[in-house]
Amino acid sequence: MSSQIPFHVQEEILKMLPVKSLIQFRSVCKAWRCLIESAYFIAAHTVRKDQCQQLLIKYVVGEEARYVSIVDDDTFPQQRFGPTLPLSVKLLKRPCLVGSCNGLLCLDGYYYAPERSHSNFEKRMVVLWNPSIRKSIAIAVPVTYHVHDQTTFGFGVCPVTNDPKIVMIPLLGPMDEKKSEISNPRGVMVYTLSSGEWRSPSSYVWRKSVRVRWYGVVVDRFMYWCGSHQMERDSWIQWRSNLIMSFDLTNDIFEVIDLPDSLARHPPVKLSISKIRDSLVVLEDSFFNNEKQHCGVWMMENGAQKSFTKLFTVIARHTLIWPLGFRKNGTPIMEMDKYVWL
Repeated sequence: MSSQIPFHVQEEILKMLPVKSLIQFRSVCKAWRCLIESAYFIAAHTVRKDQCQQLLIKYVVGEEARYVSIVDDDTFPQQRFGPTLPLSVKLLKRPCLVGSCNGLLCLDGYYYAPERSHSNFEKRMVVLWNPSIRKSIAIAVPVTYHVHDQTTFGFGVCPVTNDPKIVMIPLLGPMDEKKSEISNPRGVMVYTLSSGEWRSPSSYVWRKSVRVRWYGVVVDRFMYWCGSHQMERDSWIQWRSNLIMSFDLTNDIFEVIDLPDSLARHPPVKLSISKIRDSLVVLEDSFFNNEKQHCGVWMMENGAQKSFTKLFTVIARHTLIWPLGFRKNGTPIMEMDKYVWL
């Protein structure tokens, strides 16, 4: 019967089915299996408007990382379940979530590889994980970047080719970088799932005077990082101002986005980025009279000027707060004294 239906029609029918059925239908034939597990199909199935968003939260028990998925709808947070972890995720030590895009998750961590001398060798890895079909792939980070805490990543899917991409940025602190090398290129590399290789982008020379922090955030076709300008001063490198670095997933072009003065001069460790729906937001953390903590939320407006507008401020008394993210309706999810509250 299926041979009488054109394959592109079969594809459109499969896109309308729930994930549970798709997992079963991978066994129907090789063509269906290849289609359902492809990055293109995953992206097309994920963007369906009728699908509920799910929030993945990681917590640690002892030294073991555990995960819980919560459905982001009117029942929040009652509907929750523990996703089935593939072996590559279970074995990942000290995992951090790099980002999510089109139903795929990217994790950064280490694998322990015992050597002949019986000493443990930590190998830096990133793992792409598709919880819907319970598949994952582990990707080795080039040997040059195995040093702890000197690499950050960004993850996204190109909206044109549906090809997942990982951007790797080496991070040496100002004390580790020589003043004479501040104008030298920073060794940024890009991994594409279709090629299975890391390569250096040729479209932009990223100078060491631009430094980013944390992991990237994907909005539409762009990946963003919070960062800063560095400058030479006497015998060391000094922070000058904050910025946003963007990466176009369609053409691999980097661009520096300047921030308003109030954000550009804010203490860099108190600034981070997130997203609300399909817009980038900058989170500004500050204290007032040592009693109230303010967290300002600034949204980047579309357009050539890249202007920012302050949406609202979250205020807490006598406690520490920090946004973990935002729900689909824009409500912030806050961490307060190591507990999550709304």
